[in-house]
Amino acid sequence: MFQIKAFEKDDIDRVIAFEQELRKQEPDTYYWEPDATYRKLLEQSFDDERFRTAMSFIAVKEEKVIGRIDASLISSRSDASCFSAYMDWICVLKSERHNKIAQALLKALRE
Repeated sequence: MFQIKAFEKDDIDRVIAFEQELRKQEPDTYYWEPDATYRKLLEQSFDDERFRTAMSFIAVKEEKVIGRIDASLISSRSDASCFSAYMDWICVLKSERHNKIAQALLKALRE
């Protein structure tokens, strides 16, 4: 069984491990490494005002991240609402696909 939770700063180590596992499972798909620079930028993003409309959720199974979704809330004064989001990325470990994890991540984003 897995759970969906908001991605928080305390989850960075698990998210980095997820990124590394993605590259092992799909070596010809991801062309950058989750290195020290990435970790630093990720840590800083939690305190950076530019990321206040960013929404990220992770799927966790047995204390390991197995999926992630990232989006940004779109606000518009033309309709005075915040009902839309731009989904930047959704990914589930290849070994965990077809278990409705992506659907659960999308549901968390919509809510």
